[in-house]
Amino acid sequence: MHLALRLVLRSASWRVKAAFTVSVAASAASYAFLHAAARPSYGAQGELLDGGGDLRKGLCDSATDVLLLTAGIHVLSCFSDWAWLLALLVPAVAMQWLWANLLRPFLSAQGAGEEAHEHGVGGRRARRERDAKQKHRR
Repeated sequence: MHLALRLVLRSASWRVKAAFTVSVAASAASYAFLHAAARPSYGAQGELLDGGGDLRKGLCDSATDVLLLTAGIHVLSCFSDWAWLLALLVPAVAMQWLWANLLRPFLSAQGAGEEAHEHGVGGRRARRERDAKQKHRR
């Protein structure tokens, strides 16, 4: 429907066609992932073993966000080519998640280890306790 509207209302440039192709691929991949995650599993007798995964946790939640974002971009891009810039939200959110959940904890753990090495065993907590004891002695 999107392509038909774009071709009827306005001519589509190669950039719009490329962005549309990438966003359709992202939508299809997200939908396939959600479909596989929600698929129930049955035993040999036909009994239900697992009703499927929870679609509101972990990667399923992110796949749902990508699916909804691309659908919104498709609707908005019928009216303006600037709507494709909203697709930049996906890598921005991914980078924020990587920083918050992987990089910052890793780097702060390394910093705490180096600090413990410089100030003796125990790190920040031990240093605070030593500083508090020194203030108490004065």
